[in-house]
Amino acid sequence: MSRTSSFIKGFASTTVQKILMKVIGLIVTPIVLTYLDKTEYGIWVIIASVLGYMGLMDFGVTGATSALTARSNTKDDEHHINVLINNAFVLQSTIGIFIIAIGIMMSSYFPNIFNMGDYPKEDAWLVFLLAIIGYGVSFPTKSLKGLIRARQMISLSVWISFSLFIITTFLNLYLLHLEFGLIALPISTILVRLLSFPLFFYFAKKAYPALKFNFSLVTKKNMKEIFGVSSFWFVGMIAAMVIYSTDSILIGIYMSTAMVTMYALTYRLSEVIREFIYSINFTLMPGIGQIMGEGDITKAQNIYLRSQPVILSLAVVGSVFIYLFNSYFVSAWVGEEYFAGEILSLIFAGILFISVVFHTSSLVISADLKLKGVTIVRISESILNITLSIWLMQVYGLVGVALATLISGIFTSFWIVPYMTLKHLDISFITWFKSIVLKVLGVFIVSVFLAFLAKKIFIYGVTGVISSLVFFTIFTVLTVWFISMDKETKRMVRAKIGK
Repeated sequence: MSRTSSFIKGFASTTVQKILMKVIGLIVTPIVLTYLDKTEYGIWVIIASVLGYMGLMDFGVTGATSALTARSNTKDDEHHINVLINNAFVLQSTIGIFIIAIGIMMSSYFPNIFNMGDYPKEDAWLVFLLAIIGYGVSFPTKSLKGLIRARQMISLSVWISFSLFIITTFLNLYLLHLEFGLIALPISTILVRLLSFPLFFYFAKKAYPALKFNFSLVTKKNMKEIFGVSSFWFVGMIAAMVIYSTDSILIGIYMSTAMVTMYALTYRLSEVIREFIYSINFTLMPGIGQIMGEGDITKAQNIYLRSQPVILSLAVVGSVFIYLFNSYFVSAWVGEEYFAGEILSLIFAGILFISVVFHTSSLVISADLKLKGVTIVRISESILNITLSIWLMQVYGLVGVALATLISGIFTSFWIVPYMTLKHLDISFITWFKSIVLKVLGVFIVSVFLAFLAKKIFIYGVTGVISSLVFFTIFTVLTVWFISMDKETKRMVRAKIGK
């Protein structure tokens, strides 16, 4: 299969999976809220944020292993790929055990840190402990999943993850129905993650038949190769966690877990759209890693200049969409009492755009393993973010927390990382402006105009909102098609649709 075909197939699979998972998640959330109150749901959101921080103990091994394996595909070096996977597997298994041990020690402190209202501390302790165990159990599979993606068998990886997601979701609902309460969620996670290991091992062998586990390959020298790359990935992960996952923790400490629920649910639409757009980047990354491994800068330039207008235009459309429809979405989805306000929606729209700008601009640098500069920028952003969050939250509440994320991004990664990427690919400012900025600006102007027209239809109630949703979606998709896509991209899309 050609690299282009692999990308389109992988992107299509990833996109469909993301849409299905998010739609199912949106459908399931109101059902879950019939079993859990705001406080309980907020506790689970906080636990998810804490687990994100626990995931930092991966030390960037997962990202580094996947990137190194993708580059090794250019050499067809079976031995080197086996070395990488064996060392990563041992490292991540050890990390998983370490996470469980740390979690056991932390669990007794968890109920006393956050404002959980009347929720029993003993129950909170048990839920947290089981969640940590479930998370630690998942670590050995990371290297296997990374191998499948690195071999550009992205569709396979996508549908394995989707199948496990479906099983977890139904098990969650079943245990909630049996009145397990909040503890149903970590129990489901543990059971499914235990199931996932033999599944990923089987398909990793399918993706790479030469895979063999041999502990003689696990040496200090081989681990050093992985850590040489993962150290930058690790620091970048810390910065990303501070930027995107600290909000819930701070709100839970200084405000309440009920406010965490409102913040998280108001943010959900932005998160759904962001993950959809990120799926393009995740699909591109293995191929770009292989291209950079071959030293073909011209081809990398071509991919960047063709993909950026589409990705950033989708971010523009998504941002306008959030500002226009988020209040209606949250109200129809879980109830008006969970919506945290229009100002917060506007800030989330801005955060979506700047996060996509950073993520898609850093793609080439990350794929080429040139991570130092990006890492420094993200550290600066995270320090600014957490400082502003603590200050602005005292003044503006939930709005202040979101505003801190927006401001810190604008002053750091929003402009510095695109500049670094242009230098790395030797793309001139004029070329960047003509090929990318003008197209994205055109989509922005048209999207704002369409939003203005769509809002006029709101006066007709629910029918008006649905009509404006259809109107805005259709015409913005057409706008991206005609303004952002070049002829070659359109030709490839038509060809794949035709098949």
